[in-house]
Amino acid sequence: MVESDGLEVVCIVNSTSVALQESALVLSIKRWLFRDWQVEVCHVSRACNRVANMMAARGRGSLLTATVFSVPPEEVCGLVEEEMQRAV
Repeated sequence: MVESDGLEVVCIVNSTSVALQESALVLSIKRWLFRDWQVEVCHVSRACNRVANMMAARGRGSLLTATVFSVPPEEVCGLVEEEMQRAV
């Protein structure tokens, strides 16, 4: 499953409209989706995916390198604790 907080992007990727297929990026995504595997693209709001959103924001503007954390960043721990408190 591919999750995105961009509702418009999810709608375009899931669309069968020919007008939306002209974008090179959309065509590239569609080629990946139509490979021999099962993929579902769905919308998840940023509010429901705060940890992923925070990690993505943290990586914006950095070089294309991987960062391995031995412990989660403090911001992640805070978000997880907030989510746990809401669940109780």
